[in-house]
Amino acid sequence: MIRQWVVLIVIVLACIPVSAEVVLFSDSFNRTNNNDIDASSGGMGGSLSPLTYVEIGDNEIYPVQSGTGNPYPELTHVEDNQLYMAYGTNMSTMYLDHNFTDAAILTDGGMKIGLTIIQDLGTGTLGQHFVGFGVGNTLQECEDVWFDHNGTGFRGQVGSSLQEGVSDLWVGWSPRFGGIIQVFKNGPTEKGGENYNIENIPLTGNDRLELELLFDSFSDGSTVIVNIFWNGIIVATDSFAWDGDGLLENYIGINGRQGNGYIVDDLIIETSDGQQEPTVSQFGVLPAFAQPDDAAASMTLNWNAAFLEAGSTYVITADKPVIFPNGDDTGPAVEGQTSIETVVNGTLGDVEFTVTVYEGTTPVASDSTVVHVIPEQDPETPNFIMIFTDDQGWGTTSVQIDPDVPESKSDFFETPNLERLAESGIRFTQAYSSHANCSPSRAALLSGRSPAALHFTDIVGRNSGPFYVGNPMIPATHINDMPTAELTIPELLKQHNPAYAAAHFGKWHLNGGGPASHGFDASDGATGNGAGDTGSTVDPKQVFGIAQRGNDWMVNQVLEGKPFYLQLSHYATHLGIEYRPATKAYFDAKTPGTRHQHAGFAAMLYDLDEAIGQTLDMVAELGIQDNTYIIYTADNGTYPMEIPGNINGPIRGWKATVWEGGVRVPFMVVGPGIAGNAISREPVVGYDILPTICDIAGIDPANLPQTVEGGSIANILQGSTDPVSRSRDGLVFHWPHYQNDKFSTPDSTLVLDGYKLHYRWETQKQQLFHLDEDLAETTDLVCLERTHADQMTQALLQHLNAIGARLPTPNPDYVAICWDASNPTYPPNDFMGRDPSPYDLNGNCEVEIGDMDMLLTEWLQNYPPYDFDGSLRVDLADFARIAEDWLGCWWLPVELNCL
Repeated sequence: MIRQWVVLIVIVLACIPVSAEVVLFSDSFNRTNNNDIDASSGGMGGSLSPLTYVEIGDNEIYPVQSGTGNPYPELTHVEDNQLYMAYGTNMSTMYLDHNFTDAAILTDGGMKIGLTIIQDLGTGTLGQHFVGFGVGNTLQECEDVWFDHNGTGFRGQVGSSLQEGVSDLWVGWSPRFGGIIQVFKNGPTEKGGENYNIENIPLTGNDRLELELLFDSFSDGSTVIVNIFWNGIIVATDSFAWDGDGLLENYIGINGRQGNGYIVDDLIIETSDGQQEPTVSQFGVLPAFAQPDDAAASMTLNWNAAFLEAGSTYVITADKPVIFPNGDDTGPAVEGQTSIETVVNGTLGDVEFTVTVYEGTTPVASDSTVVHVIPEQDPETPNFIMIFTDDQGWGTTSVQIDPDVPESKSDFFETPNLERLAESGIRFTQAYSSHANCSPSRAALLSGRSPAALHFTDIVGRNSGPFYVGNPMIPATHINDMPTAELTIPELLKQHNPAYAAAHFGKWHLNGGGPASHGFDASDGATGNGAGDTGSTVDPKQVFGIAQRGNDWMVNQVLEGKPFYLQLSHYATHLGIEYRPATKAYFDAKTPGTRHQHAGFAAMLYDLDEAIGQTLDMVAELGIQDNTYIIYTADNGTYPMEIPGNINGPIRGWKATVWEGGVRVPFMVVGPGIAGNAISREPVVGYDILPTICDIAGIDPANLPQTVEGGSIANILQGSTDPVSRSRDGLVFHWPHYQNDKFSTPDSTLVLDGYKLHYRWETQKQQLFHLDEDLAETTDLVCLERTHADQMTQALLQHLNAIGARLPTPNPDYVAICWDASNPTYPPNDFMGRDPSPYDLNGNCEVEIGDMDMLLTEWLQNYPPYDFDGSLRVDLADFARIAEDWLGCWWLPVELNCL
């Protein structure tokens, strides 16, 4: 009898349906090496195998779109029973020719997709170096995708023009920042989508990336719960909505890009073994922080819910006494998002909230979030945030930098968050970067020393090529690494108080082992210009990624009670231009200004400004603004979009020149005790930042390295009008190099007492301008103020000699060619110090007898045009001056004349 019951039970159990995942398709790529990856079905398995891969770029597709055949053979191929993707420098883009909306998927409550990443064959960390897959694509969308950086792609981030991601959800791995999983939901941000990174995901080899989707309908707008797995462990849970436009299609796209590609294996698509249980996710609170003295901090709680039964309810509890002004700490639970208001007493410490969903009296789902109470700030250890932008000129913002100069404000660009800074702090009308190029400026900022003294006078890695050969002079040699012997801002702060933490996010461009070798605890590594050229329409120039990484790090330091130095070195506004398409569309529709009209640059600048605003918002949300100094400036001026136009304001020159347009930059500071809308006309420079921060932090100036050349402006920030005290009077900018594409020749300048002297190394020519009256450097005063020019020249050369500056020397191999003033490839108005000699009276590009004849006709006459020494007479002194250029190429060194 007992045996009969056992048999009956077994039979009954066998008749009860048991849910188990169904493998719809798998591919181990175990087949003969080939370029046509589905030429053989070997290695394919599952209920739907074999399936066809459609590769964008193979011969089936390319002739239709370009008529050129396959220009990228073997970018995707099978080798050693594994799949090679993006094998080279371009991209693999393919999809499986099947609509994964099978009934089994809904029966099991969802589906799971997995791919093993065997090896990253590249060595770079570019944002466009990735491998992953997207779901929720229609067949038409799959057929329309291209190489992702040239046109529409599966993911939501592509090139610098308006290009869309078609997948409802795309996940992939990238080596950026040591390894991340990128997530793009519902297309690009301009269409309502969003993206984020899951960080600290290193690739160790044979790593498994899987995506589990839980849902009960393919209908447009239905909620999908997402679990993202890395090596079998959930690293993120999220949700999104199907965007099928009623087509109910779910083609799966697979793609990888750049950096010599990836080896992948074991693609598996199966139904889910998860259950559609009621779910609560993304429970959060805004703001997420409270101040320790705020007994009534108002906040908003938000959460998402899915798979709820009708009649479900929610209850919110907290581990500290809180108030719900609307009495909605309990109520009906609904699918989608719910928001309620609450009031927290910060004097009681951190508060943990829990939301629980009930079916009747049974709890079925819950989630928790915490409101953190900020530890009390110590005014003896203030925080410092250094916002350092790239190639942003003096007149490029919507802040009128100088109240007396209307053109110091753009008539087209918009920077509302920089306006916030100006309204809250002080701006300097005569602020300079330390150099006209980026690497030297960055080294000077961190060390407090001028690039001339550091021997860091050109960017890292540029020591040869057209800028170094074939010119009248041999450029000076320069170092290519930030010296480890130089004590930096974070190192000095830590010496003074070990509690300080430091981070650097964004562009480093200093080699020298990267930020970690110079006092920084966290960073993006030894990045250069290329890391900013992501081609992203979601995070152009990494502006938002830099801000987010900075904010996350800042929050951690504040919660741990650590004072900090945070440097955000943005890649914007360095060329090439990147922007969000929606921002570009706004400026395309805006009426152009008279001075500024470039919609692309305007969009890039506006996106940068928005990212800066996110940093300002986090400082406010944390409530640390009364103990935090924010310094904003740029590494040098902007290069113009068109030649000979300018972009930097009513000033002359641009990046890589030491005209004002190359080195005069915006400079604003906000912080404790700094009055809003304050103006200072004191000349300041980038290497003043180190001694200023150290002064504010309480470091005795006597404890700074003796080599520091900058001076503290801390007293000016507090309203003093006393001048800055530096080791030497005046500001020197030393450029012993060429940058031919920017019309830049060796030139050193001294700014002192309202004047600016240029010393042209090719000719030893002097140019003198009175900046207080001639901001645009248009009127050369050398002839009228010869003694003053000579005195400033002597002071400049003595200073360069005293600091051991490296100088350019005449090039004995240069084939002398006289300057041709009519050459259209050179800019006008003496830009390079090469305008026709004033002694070439007949304009034939030589100083010879014909010029002497013209001068003799005015001998001892009161004829100012030929009165070169300013004596009001044409006399022997004028003949002596003309003799200096006699029968020579007047603009070349004496050693290289035309004789």
